[in-house]
Amino acid sequence: MPTTRLAELFAQIDGLDFAAELSIANSALWIATFVKNNKATRELTLMARIDNEVAHQVGQHVDDLLLKQTDPKLLHPFDKAVAAYLLILHDSNVHELVQSLKVVYDGRPPNLWWTYRIYNHLLALLPAATTSYRFDLAPVEPQPGMRRVCEGKSTGTAQARRVSSLG
Repeated sequence: MPTTRLAELFAQIDGLDFAAELSIANSALWIATFVKNNKATRELTLMARIDNEVAHQVGQHVDDLLLKQTDPKLLHPFDKAVAAYLLILHDSNVHELVQSLKVVYDGRPPNLWWTYRIYNHLLALLPAATTSYRFDLAPVEPQPGMRRVCEGKSTGTAQARRVSSLG
């Protein structure tokens, strides 16, 4: 169960105000700059650097957002939030980042425009020490009208993360 402050940060980053502010970004670099300069994302990054459990909860939150039912005709409502969480994990916990990248790759929910761009950007930046994780990750290109839907089912990676966190 996330702490009250963690829940508040998730609510801010998942919210419409955050998405609207991030809408001015026109590249992965602009999104990364915005995430580094935003008060809520900076605080969450610091919390995740200090406490691995917080980083794990951020990863869990990414899983939860990606598993939500969405309208495949519209942009995923948490596209920008998921992209921001991936950048937060990149700056705080590489293991959780790789797990979240696997969830993105395995599920490939529809209409994640920014998430896929950030995914590809971060995949290229993974340190050489994590190459053993990269065997099942490959670049993902979002396509207009992408129709591959998760149907609310948990991906194997997301399910494995949840099970491992209980033990």
